[in-house]
Amino acid sequence: MLAQARRPLIVAGAGAYWSQAGEELAALSRDYGIPILLQGSSRGLVPEDMESVFPWPVAFPAAREADTVLFAGCRIAGAIGFGAPPVFAEGARFIQIDNEAAEIGRGRPIEAPIAGDCKLALAALAAALAQRGASATDGGWLKQAIAPKLEKIDSTGRNEDGQAHPLHMARELAARMPENALFVGDGANCNSFFKGVIRCTRSPGFIDHEPFGAMGVGLPHAIGAAAALQETGEDRPVFLGTGDGAFGQYLGELATASLHGLPIFVMVANDGSWGSSRNITLHLFNGTYGVDFAQSRYDLVAEGLECHGELAASPAEVGPAFDRAIAAVQAGKTAVVNVLVDPDTGLERRDPLLQMITFNRIRFGGA
Repeated sequence: MLAQARRPLIVAGAGAYWSQAGEELAALSRDYGIPILLQGSSRGLVPEDMESVFPWPVAFPAAREADTVLFAGCRIAGAIGFGAPPVFAEGARFIQIDNEAAEIGRGRPIEAPIAGDCKLALAALAAALAQRGASATDGGWLKQAIAPKLEKIDSTGRNEDGQAHPLHMARELAARMPENALFVGDGANCNSFFKGVIRCTRSPGFIDHEPFGAMGVGLPHAIGAAAALQETGEDRPVFLGTGDGAFGQYLGELATASLHGLPIFVMVANDGSWGSSRNITLHLFNGTYGVDFAQSRYDLVAEGLECHGELAASPAEVGPAFDRAIAAVQAGKTAVVNVLVDPDTGLERRDPLLQMITFNRIRFGGA
């Protein structure tokens, strides 16, 4: 199937991460021109170069143009649209690798089921393609398919007036994050926008609540990651991007981070609301009901819990606040940057080109 495909695609998931199949994925992409979409915990397993390897949240609209899809340790569930239209093409053919045989075909019929370790199965597929003398395909179709989306993401949130946009926050952070950084995402509106900009080049590179719990667990995840990295002696900085609603759920854990000297950078997209729920009430009832609250001073809470605190009330203040916070983190402190965000930015997620989560694609529609 892979040898015959004109537009093959690999979608990698947690199984690829746990079997550490990065080299095998990279080899298939390099030798046979197969683009890779990294989903969930597989992000960073192969560097997301935006040429042949892409984050699923940004590039999933191209999946519907693939004629053959290889799910490499990726559960066929809601996170990838259940492997069905409109996310994937009606006539596409599917290969699924999973070390749990009962998982194969759970979400949709699979033409080629492979029960086994992802790393070993990918190596066997590469060997079989080489034995057949298979030629590489031109994987440039995927980059071309997502070009309009990348242009829309790049042009959005660049207004310097009023309060900041989460995309502005993500750009400012991406410009400062080292390649070996670990990013933790939390929240709803803001995390969706963060996914549009943040790229992962090391594994593990990305953690969020999508497979690992409910909204609000970002700070605990960041604490766990930072503590684990301290224990192993691995020099990797931890960055958390979260929303004000999500951050407030476990706000007291800043004391834990401070007590144990965990150097974590936290940026809070503070729109003074339950942003995603606000979108729904505006859409269904033409007003907001029970979803608005104050743009609280989380920076002052951070200072009260012996962390470094910064307030960024405008887009121009975001970058300098990040610089000061990163300096504090490098000195061994947890730092919180409280960024005031325009609550109406969340409404832009209705635009299909600004949707990073497959669920929103299906709910709001769009090409």
